[in-house]
Amino acid sequence: MESLKHDPQGYSHIADDGVVRSYNAGHQVIDYAPLSNAQILEYMNQLPKSYDSELEHLHLVFDNVNGHEVTDSDQLTDPPAWLRRPALSQASDTTSDTTSPQRAASLEGRDNFCSGRPCSSDAACQFLGCGGCTFLDSILPGGGGICY
Repeated sequence: MESLKHDPQGYSHIADDGVVRSYNAGHQVIDYAPLSNAQILEYMNQLPKSYDSELEHLHLVFDNVNGHEVTDSDQLTDPPAWLRRPALSQASDTTSDTTSPQRAASLEGRDNFCSGRPCSSDAACQFLGCGGCTFLDSILPGGGGICY
């Protein structure tokens, strides 16, 4: 997920179709990557203990889902509402390319203090030293994301 373009005020979302999409603050897709079922399950296995009560639901949603089967370019770049995270707020439409060499260097030396912490935006996780904020499905407690 770190290889995706990110907006510091945006977030990433692993949708029910198995595609992780990076959104800007205006909730527009700025990058995406299909995930294999093994990658999705690996991500679920790294969730903090506080999300254990959601694992049964997540397995029902994601078992046998393979994002590599999604070939519709419209679905990849402008997914329908049922594949999007519910918008929590309307932020500015400002986007920025955070894949700069400075950002890459800062990610290399980070510690894992932030990994697994609740978040609402990439900026919140990056402040703690993580790569960004990812939402999985739309059922996590409080509708929040998790730093990676």
